[in-house]
Amino acid sequence: MGSVVTVACAVVAISVMFSVWLYRKGTAELQALVLKSVSHDQLSAAAGLLNGRLESLESRVENACQQRQEYAEWMSEAESLNLNRRGQVLRLHRRGDSPSDIASSLRIGQGEVKLIIKIYELGRDFPETEDRA
Repeated sequence: MGSVVTVACAVVAISVMFSVWLYRKGTAELQALVLKSVSHDQLSAAAGLLNGRLESLESRVENACQQRQEYAEWMSEAESLNLNRRGQVLRLHRRGDSPSDIASSLRIGQGEVKLIIKIYELGRDFPETEDRA
């Protein structure tokens, strides 16, 4: 009967050890599930943050496009101003004003005045020739 008790004690000991092993394994799996749920929550928070950043970038791109359009409009206006400035320089030059007087009256540099006059004179000296076909 002593051997039956020994075997029974061994079986109980093995059962207890197996139960402890199952308990620890179940606890580890439960912790992993909890960590996964935390990770899911963290991913949701990160996705929200990324959505906010994406919206911010979209608004910045829209602002940049709007500024680009405004700059393009300003440039077209500036080109017409340059044409007007060129006309004013040439009008004052034909009137006999010196480049320094023209520059001071139009508030531009003398070099710019001289360049406009030089380009005008070069174009006047070499009129366009007709195509000979």
